[in-house]
Amino acid sequence: MSKIVLVKANHAGIAAANTILDNYPGNEVVIIDRNTNLSYLGCGTALWVGQQIPSFDNLFYMNKEAFTSKGECFFNGYRCDIN
Repeated sequence: MSKIVLVKANHAGIAAANTILDNYPGNEVVIIDRNTNLSYLGCGTALWVGQQIPSFDNLFYMNKEAFTSKGECFFNGYRCDIN
């Protein structure tokens, strides 16, 4: 088992974490990012403000529970299953 550290949880970081967890079971993934959330689509904020999407929640495409179901994952020092 290896500990793999990903710096930045942007689109590429989320894709890398998913690829590792899906294809290399038994590894531990640690994601470090300055933000406190996973997979925020900042480019969609204007859509929410302009009421073109129904909810702010639609600006996130990945959550901690999805990572937890795949294996060992930590985000900013916390296990991905901890809110």
